[in-house]
Amino acid sequence: MAMSPHDRLFKFTFRQLDNAASALRSILPPALVAQADWSTLRVVPGSFVDAALSERHTDLLYHLEIGGRPTLVFLLFEHQSSEDPRMGLRLLRYMVRIWTAWADDNAGPLPPVVPCVLYHGAEPWSGPRAFQDQFELGPDAARLGLSDRVPHFDFVVDDLSTYDDAELQARTLTSMATAALLLFKHARTAPDLIDRLVEWAETLRAVVNAEQGLRALEAFARYILQVNERVKAEDLVRVVRDALGEEAGRAAMTAADRLIEEGVKQGLARGQAETLLKLIRLRFGAPTPPVETRVRAASPVQLDRWTEAILFAPTLDALLGEDDA
Repeated sequence: MAMSPHDRLFKFTFRQLDNAASALRSILPPALVAQADWSTLRVVPGSFVDAALSERHTDLLYHLEIGGRPTLVFLLFEHQSSEDPRMGLRLLRYMVRIWTAWADDNAGPLPPVVPCVLYHGAEPWSGPRAFQDQFELGPDAARLGLSDRVPHFDFVVDDLSTYDDAELQARTLTSMATAALLLFKHARTAPDLIDRLVEWAETLRAVVNAEQGLRALEAFARYILQVNERVKAEDLVRVVRDALGEEAGRAAMTAADRLIEEGVKQGLARGQAETLLKLIRLRFGAPTPPVETRVRAASPVQLDRWTEAILFAPTLDALLGEDDA
């Protein structure tokens, strides 16, 4: 199954250990951060997310030594686009899978698992942040011995909805991690995203100047164009070029071109009219109802022509001026 745009950006950013370390340092308990040997941080291959939930969740698992001892700490880092009231139960499921996989390959004690949730929903997280808080045990739970029979663990929720942009930018993060968090917070819903990109120019400039910076900028541009239909590719390219220079503008254009080319290929295998409408949204913005009607009523031959021409058409009017022969 193809990764969602959120998954793709999440894993692109936080598989890079410097980005992961900076993000984890900003949300984990200070005592743990101080005792951790961050030079031992590495990504553990594999995923523990349920296949049925892969469109809503993704995960990265890290190995980290703490306290100067050969202790292993796994950090489960997930993103959420909408609050899950059963997140504690889901995390427990993932933790058991992690321990089971560990036990299959290692003898001795199990390592602790520190679960974290990167949450970028529109509303603040209001659900439990501890597994035991999902239970209704009653006032006599302790006396009856029920409390001791319920697993107890807390999980860290990094709730992006509770921070403004200045607070996110003030964190001690890599520029790439900062930009990714800002995009997770705003890219899907902000009507003024283009203006915000101008405000984030200093952060984005630091991204471009970092190692593989243009590749990162291309990933950010791709994410924006996939999740925000109000942003036109040409407007994004113009703003990036004006704020960050010609090379950065070309990176943004490359992201747009690759998305369009991928859409063209997908159109050969499934509903061409719907695919073409998605490409029009990407290239020119949301189509008007008359345009949608015209595209859906077009012949296969005309759809083929429009799909082939969309990469190079300067305007929507120019594209749709391609009449049936």
